[in-house]
Amino acid sequence: MIRVRIVGIDRLAATLRRLQSDRSAALAAAVSAGAHDVREAATRNLPRRSGRLARRVTVEIAPDGLAATVGTDLDYGTFLELGTRRMAARPWLRPAFLALRSRLRANLARAAAGVVGSGGR
Repeated sequence: MIRVRIVGIDRLAATLRRLQSDRSAALAAAVSAGAHDVREAATRNLPRRSGRLARRVTVEIAPDGLAATVGTDLDYGTFLELGTRRMAARPWLRPAFLALRSRLRANLARAAAGVVGSGGR
């Protein structure tokens, strides 16, 4: 009979779980920070009347922290962004995202590389 004994498999599995957890935490932090940056920039782009729309721009983070949505539940936020048949568009959300896109991408890449480059620590 021949046998193979693998020593350290439990430690390897624990390290892989930690790497996944650390990466997720680092990426989740970058996603959250980026979403809040987009929210801040978007509210600066809004035409000011009452300020109600600016107060209702929200950030929703996915349960795993790896996705975020920035937007509003107010219909006229959409009307401003896209326009209507009677009103020209006055975009406020998309320009905020586009202005920050390269910085967001760099921050996400840095968060991912930091975990991989440090071996999970």
